[in-house]
Amino acid sequence: MNQINIQFLNGQMIGLNFAHIFMTDNLEEDPAVANLIQHYSDQIDDKMKEVVGHTLTDLDGERQTVRLKESNLANAIADSLIELTGADIALQNGGGVRASIAKGDVTLEDIYAVLPFDNTVVMVEASGQTIWDALEHGVSSYPEAAGGFLQVSGLQYTFDAAKPSGSRIVEVLVDGQPIDKTKKYKVATNDFLTGGGDKFDMLKNETTQLLKTKHFLRDAFTEYLENHNTINPQLEKRIQILNP
Repeated sequence: MNQINIQFLNGQMIGLNFAHIFMTDNLEEDPAVANLIQHYSDQIDDKMKEVVGHTLTDLDGERQTVRLKESNLANAIADSLIELTGADIALQNGGGVRASIAKGDVTLEDIYAVLPFDNTVVMVEASGQTIWDALEHGVSSYPEAAGGFLQVSGLQYTFDAAKPSGSRIVEVLVDGQPIDKTKKYKVATNDFLTGGGDKFDMLKNETTQLLKTKHFLRDAFTEYLENHNTINPQLEKRIQILNP
């Protein structure tokens, strides 16, 4: 906790300073402060229980799913990135999806549990080769449940788990056609990946930023649910694994 002191002269601020106030159990509780905190805590609790949409099926965000194979929940999250940005494709790291959602009402509390990190949505321009390289990196640790395993929208990819790391991707399709490695695509993703997180250096160094939003991933997914009201995402063979 900080205390800020602001100095004024003739109605104009002329300076400020601050100091840390260390909170310990030895400090006597101020009832007024406790009541104020409880007031806002109750408001936050009420807000988090708001229903923002509905799902007709269980949404699978379990670690052993999102980091190893296609997830219907991650599909919907990736779809929300395309809907927000108008991108051609979307890439979402499985490690950013942290919980499942049961069939029925979906609340803000559910969405915060699924997407707890403050990663913002960005759109970059990337070549087909860079996208291929990103997908290759995403499956490099398989069958280890690595956070960099990529969930997708707008494309399908197939990899052969029996091949050595670095040469596992065997096919990438965009609109049902083989990806053009020389073509530039608009890619919606998050600033963790474009910042080189999980060693996705190609998304940091070999792309051009087109859009940096102020939307966190959970904001994009919340708006997606609000816009559609009811969703029923399925497994669509976006990710196919040979020799698992």
